[in-house]
Amino acid sequence: MRSWKISFRRDANAPAMLFARIWLSFKPGRERLEALRRKELSIDLITWRNAAVMCLVFMWAGFYFLFQYNFTETPRYYGGVLFSVAPNLFLQQFRFGALDVFCSYFYVYGMALLYMFFWGMAFASEDRMWKLALGFLFCWMAQGTLQVLIAAASPVRIPGNGVDFIRYEVFPLSDAMIGIKYGAIPSGHVGAPVILFLAGRLRNIKWAQWLALLFFIAFWFTILYLGEHYIIDGLASLIVYPLMFLGAWKLAGRYERWRDAGREAS
Repeated sequence: MRSWKISFRRDANAPAMLFARIWLSFKPGRERLEALRRKELSIDLITWRNAAVMCLVFMWAGFYFLFQYNFTETPRYYGGVLFSVAPNLFLQQFRFGALDVFCSYFYVYGMALLYMFFWGMAFASEDRMWKLALGFLFCWMAQGTLQVLIAAASPVRIPGNGVDFIRYEVFPLSDAMIGIKYGAIPSGHVGAPVILFLAGRLRNIKWAQWLALLFFIAFWFTILYLGEHYIIDGLASLIVYPLMFLGAWKLAGRYERWRDAGREAS
């Protein structure tokens, strides 16, 4: 299939060389050395598979925000040990102003920052970008489906349980930016670092794995401290996200083997 390539040489202008150096930093060691020896960087920006999967991602994004407003506004209240607010109440005993501000803003903008790293790595994967995007899509679809089916109210949205709605006190506008009000399980904030870690593992990019670990710890603390999730929500993400992401990767690998076998036969 036809693809479009852009090449940057060392005699290119400064902005192009800066972009090329950033792109090189995403590539594994051997590829990086080979590109440096050639003094040229060739990038597959667009292939039909990349474009097709990205179209599916954007289509699902629109559908996701449409149905979440229509189907997750009727909460269900669960109890018992699995949906205990004891961890939230324990952490909120130690609350103070600076931590409230950090967690409230990190809850919203931390996700945007993490996905910026993920999609940067995905685009740098060139012809393998569609495989990472497909894994992301599978995870997102599973998350949205479970949130609609279970529709669990998060601790801060259950009246009278003693959990403070810290994020609304500090950053009230953020509640308008959060579409899912009653879809606590699974937690997308715990699942997102899992996606970044698995992508880094499959692409053999060490910094992505360490960065994902830092985000994972920070998000676990943040969602419990703010009362946005129960512990079971994060544990569910540790099951759902790896299954979906690795399942999509394996499915993509089978397609590639089938495609290559067909080419050899012809």
